[in-house]
Amino acid sequence: MLALLLALVPASAQACAVALVLAMDVSGSVNREEYALQMQGLADALGDPLVGEALVNAEALVSLVQWSGRTRQTVSIPWTSIESHADVSALRARVAGIGRAYRNYATAIGEVLGYAADLLETTPHPCDRPVIDVSGDGVSNEGKRPADLHARLAQAGITVNGLAIRGSEPNIVGYYEARVLFGPGAFLEIADGYDDYPRAIRRKLVTELVQRLSGAPGEPMRSGAGLHSDYQQGRRTMAISVGDEVTWSWGNGTGTGTVKQVYTESVTKTIKGSEITRNATDDEPAYLIEQEDGDRVLKSVTEVEAA
Repeated sequence: MLALLLALVPASAQACAVALVLAMDVSGSVNREEYALQMQGLADALGDPLVGEALVNAEALVSLVQWSGRTRQTVSIPWTSIESHADVSALRARVAGIGRAYRNYATAIGEVLGYAADLLETTPHPCDRPVIDVSGDGVSNEGKRPADLHARLAQAGITVNGLAIRGSEPNIVGYYEARVLFGPGAFLEIADGYDDYPRAIRRKLVTELVQRLSGAPGEPMRSGAGLHSDYQQGRRTMAISVGDEVTWSWGNGTGTGTVKQVYTESVTKTIKGSEITRNATDDEPAYLIEQEDGDRVLKSVTEVEAA
């Protein structure tokens, strides 16, 4: 299987296929053990043969940013050119040795997107695809909204991928799908807590570097896309459409139903005698969902997940 996957990785026909900013959440919600799991998990992922081969063949540029509140972003590893397996090993060692930059501060995702966009303007040489990979366990609660950066990101052709870490926020997956993902081929990886982070970051890098660079099928996904599909042992996001089955929190349990209609502008429905409204947009669609007993509900993309 490894040999087959490596065969999909393109040879170095042209310089620098991707410039990758790894943006790591070190806000107040991340404790000491969780920080260690993030950094060791990333270091271990860089030691994976498939990830290393893809980085070398892409002649990738990689930088690592730690981020927290509105004015707290820093480059922990500046642009590093990956041209050999020795370069990958050196990058892995640097990741394993990084000290924590911040603690006990807020979460400013919009600000780190702007900071990373600035960083992508400073690459030592051009790359085909500029990518920001944001990992975190909380919603943005300070500074610019992620959507405030969309025009700039679009103009620069930057893709924002995400790794949502479940545990601190009740619907972190929906938030990342609706607010953080942006650009052509954007996708979301999900970690079921920090203990699952090492698996998730490896899969995320494999998806980013092998699947995307190999030319495997993958249509561009609009920010706000929100359906999970199985991919080996994990999940990534794709677009929700009519006929898809979704779940949502309902009291102390979970509701399940089938999407009957998708809305991209404000919609009001009378359901069981009550008017229910969702202010839907292209980035944050709403869904009319029918349950098995025939009852219907109206939900935003931030309220649902794939069944």
